[in-house]
Amino acid sequence: MYRDLRSSGRRRHLTSQTFATLVLVALASVVGVPLLSGASAAATSQAKPVNTSGPTISGSAQENARLQADPGTWSGDQPITFTFRWLRCSTTGGDCIQISGAKADNYVVRSGDVGKTLRVRVTARNDAGSASALSARTDVLQAASEQGPNGRIRLPSGETSIAASSIPRDERMIVSQVPFDPNVVTSRAQPITIRVRIADTRGFVVRDATVFVRSTPRVTTGNRLQTATDGWATFQLQPLSTFPAKRGAVQFFVKAYRPGDPVLAGLAGYRLVQVIIRPQ
Repeated sequence: MYRDLRSSGRRRHLTSQTFATLVLVALASVVGVPLLSGASAAATSQAKPVNTSGPTISGSAQENARLQADPGTWSGDQPITFTFRWLRCSTTGGDCIQISGAKADNYVVRSGDVGKTLRVRVTARNDAGSASALSARTDVLQAASEQGPNGRIRLPSGETSIAASSIPRDERMIVSQVPFDPNVVTSRAQPITIRVRIADTRGFVVRDATVFVRSTPRVTTGNRLQTATDGWATFQLQPLSTFPAKRGAVQFFVKAYRPGDPVLAGLAGYRLVQVIIRPQ
């Protein structure tokens, strides 16, 4: 207890709590720091993020296009940081699933997205907490072949054929298929039919590409042909006298290229394949 003489002349007693309050008031006045009431202290509590304008997605809704997400507008104490998760959804924007590894603020549309829509979930965080918001869906995503280069030809199979001359320099040719007939050679006297199909790294089949085929070592004839509209070139090769007469296999080197390109660069595609030998 502490004794205190008030102006009324009456003697009163101070509790330890009252005395501590007086000390705090005195200290605050000395250092110039205002004391906060309970209401004022509550007003300074941190505010977690609140979304005031939803996230958006910009970009072309087609395969191989790069989409950009904007987090939208958020209120709350700064700094606020954002994380992104891209979702693959139905055509109406429902039944969404997270796309593995798609955590950046941009996303390149994949073949598996074609016929679907995309949405992005943005999570905002600050020291007070976190909150999430979901964008509207994109348009239904279209295949790249439906947005193909000039000179494209739609084949009955649904594939798209392009001229070798139209392939941009940042793409390459691919030797995509090489079936043999027969697939097991039983005699040197038996001609070998090799069909070669050429595509590019975007999935288009390539016409007018030059294809070179040779056995390694050279135990058959070789040839050089251009691909047809459907991307195929058909070779008829004849085994030479040096063709193996015992069980095993013969390798063939296949190269697809565009005339005029550098020999060791350009858009050329390469592949090693083999045919089985089983003499009878």
